[in-house]
Amino acid sequence: MPKTEFEKHVESAIAMLSEFFPVKTYLYFPLLSAALKWAVERTQEWKDMIFSWEVFPDPGYVQMKPDAFVLSFFVEHPDLKAVYQQEVKERNIKVLRSAFNRLYPICGLADPFLTALFFDELELKDFRKIEAEFEQRIDQAKADFGELNDKSRLLEGLETFGKEMKAFAIDALSQSEIQKMLRDIIKKEVDKSDVE
Repeated sequence: MPKTEFEKHVESAIAMLSEFFPVKTYLYFPLLSAALKWAVERTQEWKDMIFSWEVFPDPGYVQMKPDAFVLSFFVEHPDLKAVYQQEVKERNIKVLRSAFNRLYPICGLADPFLTALFFDELELKDFRKIEAEFEQRIDQAKADFGELNDKSRLLEGLETFGKEMKAFAIDALSQSEIQKMLRDIIKKEVDKSDVE
């Protein structure tokens, strides 16, 4: 897949997003990443997920997991186990459950929007920062979506972007590779528009 074509489609999608979120550029990467992942995986209900609570997994569903599941989650993820080593060793379920409620949707369910929203922290394995900032970022994203008037045009644009990317057989690349390429292009475009 020629990168210049990929860049062209991402730049077009950024231009479309800037109509909806002109000063909220932090939403570009999560929205485009989620649209791309959903397009590749052929998830039919992705449109509903963007504007419903389901894009940010239901806390009731996460909190119902038994203690053994929570402990297993940290033990089976080496990066998480390393960061929460003391809590795992002491089987401190209270602390682990608090972290689990925020990390499981990202590291366990691999929610594409949340994964992109916390992409930098995931790359740095800064799980404690994700835990600390989770509610604030989610609340901000939900508030910014709530202010949006013309959701149907945004969904059309994201769907078009997803279809264009799918045409490149982008599913041959890993989600991580796609996200890194996407993030770099978006950062370049946002930085360029900040200078102008």
